[in-house]
Order: sequence, then C-alpha cells, then structure tokens
Amino acid sequence: MVKKVFFSLAILVLFVNFVAAVDTELTVKTVPEMRVDISILRPGYIYSLIESFHETSDASGEIKVTFSHNQDDFKVKVWLKEDNEVFMSESFEEEYPTGEALTLEMYPKWYSPPETEDLVLNETNSSGETQEQNTTEQEIIIGESDKVESSKQTGSVIFGEEGIVTKKRIYYILGGILLLVGLFFGSRLLLKHKGEGREIKVRKMSEFQAETKEKAERKEESDREGDNRLANAEKKLKEAQEEINLLKNQDRIKELENKIEEDKDRLERLRKEKE
Repeated sequence: MVKKVFFSLAILVLFVNFVAAVDTELTVKTVPEMRVDISILRPGYIYSLIESFHETSDASGEIKVTFSHNQDDFKVKVWLKEDNEVFMSESFEEEYPTGEALTLEMYPKWYSPPETEDLVLNETNSSGETQEQNTTEQEIIIGESDKVESSKQTGSVIFGEEGIVTKKRIYYILGGILLLVGLFFGSRLLLKHKGEGREIKVRKMSEFQAETKEKAERKEESDREGDNRLANAEKKLKEAQEEINLLKNQDRIKELENKIEEDKDRLERLRKEKE
C-alpha cells in the first residue's frame, strides 16, 4: 500500500513538471538555405543542454523553433554549417526569460542582410468639405481605436507576457495546486493504512471482569492439579521405600537361615568325628 502511494506521488511530480513546462518560440535570422544547429542551455552551467535543433533556414534566412522548459531562464548557442562543417558559431551569453518570444540574428561578415524599408503613402483630398468630413471620421476612428488599444493594454498588463498573470505563472499555480492535492490524498491514504493496521478494540467492564475471574479459576484448578500430582509422587516414593526395606529384611532373613544351615552342618560333622 505504501509503495503504491509513493509511486502515485512520483507520477504526480512528473506530471506537475510536465504541466509547469512553458513553451518558448525562438527565431534565428541568418543566411538563407543555411544549415543551422541550435542548442538551448541552462544558465549557470558550463554546458547543460535542454534541447537541440538541427534545421535549415528558409529562403528569407529565418528558422523558427519551439521548445518546452520549466526553468525561469535559458541561454542559446548557434552554429552555422556548410557541407557539414562549422564555419561560424556564437554563444549568446545573455539569459533570456522562458515563455517570451525571442529573435536572434547571426550573419557572417561576408553576408549583408536585406534592409526593410517602411513605405509611407500620403493621400490628399481635393475638396475642403471632403477633407473636413474625413478628418471627422478619422477622429471617430482614432477615438474608437484608442479605446480598443487601451482595452488591449489593460488586458496585456494582466494577462500579457510581462503582465501580472503570465502563462508561466498560471502553469506554476496549477502545478502547485495539483501537488498539494496529491500530497493531501497521499497522506490520507497513509493514515488510513496505519489505522487499519492497529484497530482499537473497546470492551465492556463486565467482559473484562468475567475474563479475569475465568483466568483466576483456571489458575486455581492448575494449582490443585499440581498439589495432587505432588501428593501422588510422595505416596509412590514412600511405597517404594517400604518395598526396599522389605527386600532388605528378606535378604537378612535368608542370610541368617544360610548361617543356621552352616552351623547345623558343622555340628553334624563334629558329632560324627566323636563317634
């Protein structure tokens, strides 16, 4: 029973670790169609691998990977390969927070990454009335968009990646609740098992007195039987002693009779000699 409880707790701990793991999306920008090795490492160690990826960048030079991790931070190391030979590697020593999307750039010196340009389109209206109407509509749209943006910002403060209730914290809370529930039921099972092993029996006073009286009677009867056996043994010993004495007397009598016979024979011989 105890082994089952500990096994269940071990399974629960593994499940909590699995639930507490947070997904993190990593994007690496580099040379297009390039073989790239990515290692996700634990901070504070020389080389403690969490997960590794071996990918090829797309036509735009991007690689996107997702990994699960239950620690707060992680580090990244990237290798660029050509014909399965490493020609460039870089260790990003900064510790990045788990659960937040991360983008890293790694380019060789001979490669110039494409630059993105922001295109700005300006539209003008010919009539002043139309311009005024558009201005009014823009104000309404801007006002509504400000409300939506404000609502989004409020939600992000609470549920965003840097908000009060982050995805990682939700996982930790759920894992803690599951662990507490498991410990509670495990302790209940242990206490129940111990209670079954030592059952307390309640007895009435009359039953206890009757049992005590019965024990006393059995002891008294046993003592009487012992006295009887002792008396019988003494009697047998006395009878044996009397038999021994009787045998001794018989031997003495026989000895005297033999002596008398010898004396008779001697007397008879003396008489014959005198004649």
